[in-house]
Amino acid sequence: MRKSNRKSGGKAMKKIIVALLAVTAMVVAGGNLANAATKLLPKGSEVSATVSSSGIATIVVTGVPDFEGIEYYAYEGIENIKQGEGVDIYQKGRRFQVVFGGGFYTLLTPDMRDYPPEFFGPGVGLDCSNDRGCAFIITGKRSK
Repeated sequence: MRKSNRKSGGKAMKKIIVALLAVTAMVVAGGNLANAATKLLPKGSEVSATVSSSGIATIVVTGVPDFEGIEYYAYEGIENIKQGEGVDIYQKGRRFQVVFGGGFYTLLTPDMRDYPPEFFGPGVGLDCSNDRGCAFIITGKRSK
C-alpha cells in the first residue's frame, strides 16, 4: 500500500511540474511592448492622425517603405488595424504603435516628449504612462 501511494504522489508531482513549466513558457513567450524589438522610423517618415466630428480617428503613416500595420491598444485589448481605418477614440482609446521592417515597433522613449522626433506629425503625441512601454497617442480633438 505504501508503494502505490508513492507512485500516485509522484505522478501528481510530475503533473504539477509540467503545468508550472507550461505556465512559465506562456508567460515568457507572451511578448509585449516592453520586450519587443524597436527601431527608429526611417528619415522622412511621418505618423499623423485626424479626428472627425463624430470622434472617429484616422491614422496615416507615410514614408515607411516596409510598413506592416498599426497595433491599436483598445481598452478591450490589442487590435491590428489598417492604415486609414477609422477608430472610435471615445469607445476604444487613443494609444497605438506602428509595426514595420519585419516586426519592429517604432522606438519611442520618454525623453522624446521634450524633443519630439521629426516623424511625429499633426494629431500625434507620446504616451509613456503604461509600464509596457511608450506608444503613440492620438492628441487631435474632434473637428467641428
